[in-house]
Amino acid sequence: MRNILIFVIVLITFSACSSAIKKKTVENKSKNIFRYANFGDYGKIVLGKQFERQNHPGVPIGKRAYKLRSGTYSGAERITIFVDDKNRVVSMRFVYAEDHNFEGKIKSYTESLGKPIQHDTGKKVEKVIWQDEYTRFELVRKSTDEMYSILTDLKK
Repeated sequence: MRNILIFVIVLITFSACSSAIKKKTVENKSKNIFRYANFGDYGKIVLGKQFERQNHPGVPIGKRAYKLRSGTYSGAERITIFVDDKNRVVSMRFVYAEDHNFEGKIKSYTESLGKPIQHDTGKKVEKVIWQDEYTRFELVRKSTDEMYSILTDLKK
């Protein structure tokens, strides 16, 4: 009986410590990451929401991907929207022109999103990642001077 009592006390203590650690981790996360892209007259496209193709000039480029038509947005050369089997937006990919400043974008996103959770520098790819509980934002530069970002829905 004494062993069971000791076990219960240890279990309760561990559980309390575990809750405190989880709470501290959540409190230390960076700012919330945006979950949408605004397209002016065409409205917003929001992660996790239905992709209303009739409201956004998108061309299907596969079973679950749409390329938005040029001229309907600014700030990127190409934008691709990826949806799930229920036509909910799961990610957006923004490809930037070669003249965009990668370091400048890192600085700008760090100012608005907080410190990135990861910054990988490799020979062929450099990737900077910001993430909160529901959203992941990646800024990527390839050695070919291709630069893009990906906004991904983490809600399940």
